[in-house]
Amino acid sequence: MKRSKLVRAGILTVALATAGLGAGTGVARAGVITLDVSATMSPGGFPASCSPACILGGDIVINNITGEVVSENVTAAGFSPSVGPFTNNQGIGNAFPLTVINIDDSRRDTLQLVVATPTAGSLVGYTGGPLDPTTVLYYL
Repeated sequence: MKRSKLVRAGILTVALATAGLGAGTGVARAGVITLDVSATMSPGGFPASCSPACILGGDIVINNITGEVVSENVTAAGFSPSVGPFTNNQGIGNAFPLTVINIDDSRRDTLQLVVATPTAGSLVGYTGGPLDPTTVLYYL
């Protein structure tokens, strides 16, 4: 498998909570959140290149109470060779002290979104934030 590491040039995921507050506590308990994946990336290795820029978009829906990825649809524009959309959940990984969300496209190219979560390897309690610069794309 060829590996092309993408270097972060401005990546941010934003969580949009779709559930209410905890009973009388005043503490937000999101339940199901939508992560808006917006990123401009630069290729860090062969065979990837960008024309004129590599851009990720789309969203990932997560149940942050159970830690499950409910759905994913991340688009990729400007990549050469072209990749995406990333719509196949390949599970959550532990990259201590971080968490990896693995999603594939129809050709099995894998996008590994690396994020900081309350517990490494788990999306329980995750409410969004920037992607780690170690986020990578593996070309098949």
